[in-house]
Amino acid sequence: AAVQQILPPRPLVEDWVWSGSADFAVEYERAEKDVEEFDVDLRTKARHGDWRHNLSASYDRESKDEVETEDSVGAEYALDRFLDEHWFWQGKFEYERDRIEEVAIQRTLGSGPGYQFWDNELGAFSLVSLLNRHDLAFAAGGKEHLYALGFKWDYNRFLLGKRFELFSHGELGAPFVDAIDYKLESDLGLRYKLNSWASLHLKGEWD
Repeated sequence: AAVQQILPPRPLVEDWVWSGSADFAVEYERAEKDVEEFDVDLRTKARHGDWRHNLSASYDRESKDEVETEDSVGAEYALDRFLDEHWFWQGKFEYERDRIEEVAIQRTLGSGPGYQFWDNELGAFSLVSLLNRHDLAFAAGGKEHLYALGFKWDYNRFLLGKRFELFSHGELGAPFVDAIDYKLESDLGLRYKLNSWASLHLKGEWD
């Protein structure tokens, strides 16, 4: 009766370990302003031995009074090679397509070292520093490329016997050009577990 929690030891991964989430958000409003919004975020990772595969994708669409104000899709794949229990090297490819903003297409290639602070049954936390190359295609025509130093974080923590989950993901970039101060994509949220496969979440994003 005194045992509150049991965690199996996992110092070294001996087989495939998979985890992930799929978040959906929908808003439909008919009032003085008609609003339709649809958001999908997929995030998964799988580790086998010294290798870890990270895949994420998102789709965001919003319209107000039948005028589209947001329509974007993005995907990212990152491959981690662990050098020891904590240190790893990451290579990533990211693609973003936006039909509303000035930057229509953005492709990113990056590589750099990372550190895994912990990764167990109660959550995980890692930081990565990357040297990125961004290739930009503009809606009005024309292309550019630039290099940037990026810092990524990936955090999640289960609370109260895994009933709640606190999570945050994001990347802060510092381009090597004077015209851009920084580039930030981040989110912070809380999930409430309903059963073994479903949950409710509250999330804020800052891009």
